[in-house]
Amino acid sequence: MVKRLLFATLMALCAATALAYDFSAVAPSGQTLYYNIVDGHAEVARSTSSSYVTGDLVIPSTVTYNDVSYTVTSIGSYAFRDCGGLTSVTIPDAVTSIGSYAFRDCAFRDCSGLTSVTIPDGVTSIGNSAFSGCSSLTSVTIPDGVTTIGDFAFYGCTGLTSVTIPDGVTSIGNNAFYNVRHIEYYGSATGSPWGAISMNGVTDGDFVFSDTTKHYLLAYLGAGGEVAIPSTVDTIGRGAFYRCSGLTSVTIPDRQRGLLWLHWPDLCHHRQRRHLHRQRGLP
Repeated sequence: MVKRLLFATLMALCAATALAYDFSAVAPSGQTLYYNIVDGHAEVARSTSSSYVTGDLVIPSTVTYNDVSYTVTSIGSYAFRDCGGLTSVTIPDAVTSIGSYAFRDCAFRDCSGLTSVTIPDGVTSIGNSAFSGCSSLTSVTIPDGVTTIGDFAFYGCTGLTSVTIPDGVTSIGNNAFYNVRHIEYYGSATGSPWGAISMNGVTDGDFVFSDTTKHYLLAYLGAGGEVAIPSTVDTIGRGAFYRCSGLTSVTIPDRQRGLLWLHWPDLCHHRQRRHLHRQRGLP
């Protein structure tokens, strides 16, 4: 009983800490934001009202409190979590850090969500789960100054079909890009952090191939409908058509000179399909 009471007390203290802020101010785009003063700078903070931030948000570069001007340099953990009505965010150039869970689950409420975000060149780190669950996010540009991308940073961003990661990124967390269908990265980060459908490769139209021979199909990036796989392909990689919900028909080429290797269980995983055509010569 005592342990349960202690645990409940600790949870309440953590919640209170997570929602604490020093002051609030109206952003240039009209929304009320909350801030903490950290080392002489302003950090965007979480509050009980943060989930009601909606529309196109412009975070100011400076804010004033008690007649003192503070430069906004960071976005705190959980700052915009569950902001289902948030559609776009412009982050000021002075921001260097985006905290853990900062925009988590933005796309799961109000039938809308974060579709675009402008990350300034000054950002050097993107925290754990910073954009996790932002399934309506369709594009993001990671600036060259970023060196660290946390665990699950873009986890579940199923609207992202392709992401280019700067070569200067040296630390990428576990499943940072899980469900992102194609990643371009030629840096030196090690481990198995991706959880992505494909890495690098050669893009031609809606298809990504392992090299210029176009024999190995890594990923399909198109909108769906009726798709004919190019005749050069002799191998379809695992998850090449993962989450292609708009796919209605796939025509696979007839390999007259050999068997076309197909990771069959993953071809149609998690998506609707009506027809899958295999031309003659395939089992």
